[in-house]
Amino acid sequence: MKMRSISNDEYVFGSPVRDGPKEDEVKRRKSIAKKMIKEAIDHNPPFKDFLEANHLYGKYVSSAVKCCTEIKNSSREDPSTIAYAITYRKDIRRIINETLIWSKTNQGTSFWSNVYNMAENIE
Repeated sequence: MKMRSISNDEYVFGSPVRDGPKEDEVKRRKSIAKKMIKEAIDHNPPFKDFLEANHLYGKYVSSAVKCCTEIKNSSREDPSTIAYAITYRKDIRRIINETLIWSKTNQGTSFWSNVYNMAENIE
């Protein structure tokens, strides 16, 4: 019997998936990532205030979840890594830069670049 290798596309949160994740499993992983990210934001009031004041909370959370669950290459982030950066980094620009792959979000690079620049003006 021939062994096949597992590609990067078959890894979700660091565990191999032989036949691709089932839809319920994908929803579960998204739910876990979303919960971790929201809890981390709650632990960083200045970042949460920045997101809410600029009407970015939902966009940021959905983009961060996408970076954890939907990106199909080695750039996929572990939700605990994102949660750590949100919780312990104080520089809002650094959080945005470290937790999102701007080009992979629904909003795109120019949108997050503008947000990044807005954060520079408040720090």
